[in-house]
Amino acid sequence: MAAMAEGPTTLGSETKALEVLKVLVNDPACSTLDLAHALQSHLNAYPQSQKELSEKLGVPQKRAYLSQVLALLKEPWEQT
Repeated sequence: MAAMAEGPTTLGSETKALEVLKVLVNDPACSTLDLAHALQSHLNAYPQSQKELSEKLGVPQKRAYLSQVLALLKEPWEQT
């Protein structure tokens, strides 16, 4: 019997995605906007609260920071 491929919302694939996010969260060279896009993409693929995500990332102390980063995507930007 062939092994089933993991779907985008399976635990194994989320675990892999969390590893990538952990690197971005802790990488000072990662731009804040890139981090915001990565966080939002993860939340779209694996719906959960920001609190749950920060705990899964092992950075519950950064929950407020992650919320502020995500808020950047909601800001109306003035075009120059």
